[in-house]
Amino acid sequence: MSKLPSFAFAAALAMVSSLGCEPENLEGQAATPLSAPGGDSCAAVSPTEITALLPTLEAALALARADEAANGVTGAYAVAARYNREYLEQAIAKVHSLLDWLASLPDPDQTTYAEAYSVAATMNDLLASLPTGGHWAIISSVYHHSDEARRSFELGAQALEVANELRAQGYRCYSAPYLE
Repeated sequence: MSKLPSFAFAAALAMVSSLGCEPENLEGQAATPLSAPGGDSCAAVSPTEITALLPTLEAALALARADEAANGVTGAYAVAARYNREYLEQAIAKVHSLLDWLASLPDPDQTTYAEAYSVAATMNDLLASLPTGGHWAIISSVYHHSDEARRSFELGAQALEVANELRAQGYRCYSAPYLE
């Protein structure tokens, strides 16, 4: 396996820096710490809370599609743009599938502890697919100087934080009746 030459690594770092990925350049972005246990964890994993993920994911997907349109055929690393789009589409499909399942239940607006387990498991899936899509978004941003890919990465990272919070709350809701 060949190592990346040091000059290429330095050039890649300079490119990422030039994209403005420093925290002070992220408009409206704030890292949110994972919530502490307490409160009504089941209410925190309601369909309304889960649906709140979709606008961020869909905005990331729109940017990924724009990146793919510009770089997905003739770009220096064309497959990166396609993979970012595909992983975002998979994440959105998983959220829609979860919401459809919850809507089919007798009381779709009230998440029970048993249903919360499925919410947490779905969020685990997102915690796998979103970082992988983000990896490809960053690759595309570096190789193609793509602002759309970089912005798609940032939105995917925001969605990842929300998905992690939903995962934690889902497991808290699921375990609550057993720990009382």
